Amino acid sequence: MFSTEHLIWLGISAGVIAAFLLLFFLTRWKTDTCIAVALVVLWLCEAVMISYRVSFHQNADDPWKGFFLDAEMLPLHLCTVQLVFLLIAKLSKKVSPVRRALYPVIAIGGTAGALAAMLVPVEGVAFVAETYAQTAPSYRYFIYHSVLFAISVRVAADKDMEWSGVSYLHTLVFFAMMLFFSIFVNAILHTNFFYTAYPPMENLPFFSVVEGDIGSWYLYLLKLALVALIVITLFYIPFWIARAVQRRKERPVRRIRVELPEEDEAAPFTISSILGSGEEE
Repeated sequence: MFSTEHLIWLGISAGVIAAFLLLFFLTRWKTDTCIAVALVVLWLCEAVMISYRVSFHQNADDPWKGFFLDAEMLPLHLCTVQLVFLLIAKLSKKVSPVRRALYPVIAIGGTAGALAAMLVPVEGVAFVAETYAQTAPSYRYFIYHSVLFAISVRVAADKDMEWSGVSYLHTLVFFAMMLFFSIFVNAILHTNFFYTAYPPMENLPFFSVVEGDIGSWYLYLLKLALVALIVITLFYIPFWIARAVQRRKERPVRRIRVELPEEDEAAPFTISSILGSGEEE
């Protein structure tokens, strides 16, 4: 982590993110158009991944043979599942419960997941290697997560995005369900989706599992859930503050009308005579 090659990739990723953010915001494209453009790039990245991950299976004890992909290639990681969510959001109606439910998940999962992936490059940072299968992962990995980060920010800025308390609870439940069911999927397929089986890299600060120690694994899961809770909450807090400020500005102002008494020699002009005649509108 944070080697010279890694830092160069982070700089390239920052440039790609800036380019796509300018494209998405300065062109004033609708969110659906931005999602369509992002999906093309993301699926091309997935096609590259398939090209270097496909392998030929042939075993003397197994009559079945042919080219296949490992189960780890299923789009069930936090970042790859966004492909499915973006496609569903694109195909759903503009104002629908499905889109309202998926937008916060895409906005939070895409930005936080892509950022974490670029900081922890599990597929390496090589620029030039001996074979295509060794070189391609780095290029695909950083381009994919850069574009995912940009489109997630664009979705977060959509006018139909809902950042209410109800949306917050729905998002928490959605992420909790994905984490929970990933444990069973990993057990069946021997994969590590959502990294609930073991950390993405060894010797990560805060995240560690002692091999064979189930107690450390439970603690690891608890840390994952805690980090997810903090990240989701931090995403919502600025919008809650902005909404509170907006409501305060729109609150009607109470005005006091003060009527001065007519001049009367018998009634002396005093401060109390003025204050006593004030009434609220």
